[in-house]
Amino acid sequence: MMKTLLLTFFLLSGCSFKTPQNEWQYKSANSFNSYIKNFYSMNEALAKDDLKRAIKHAKKSADLTRLAKIYLGECALNISVGREKTCSNYEEISGLVSESSLDAY
Repeated sequence: MMKTLLLTFFLLSGCSFKTPQNEWQYKSANSFNSYIKNFYSMNEALAKDDLKRAIKHAKKSADLTRLAKIYLGECALNISVGREKTCSNYEEISGLVSESSLDAY
């Protein structure tokens, strides 16, 4: 009886801990938010790692909109502190993204 209860518990708990399909979106967004925080706190090594992680998670989708937003965000942050004014990463994929809200940038 005890073995049956334990087996039932493990089977049910295993089903409830499935990874969400859009987990990459959450991880990408969290990493990018951490990038912003570390960028403005001048923690450059941490910010660089956060940006790499955000990009890595965004690349898990065939939809390049999230990746384009990350590249534009990176560009905007650099411009906001007087750094480079080119957005070459975004420009490389801009033709593949059909998100009209990004055209404003």
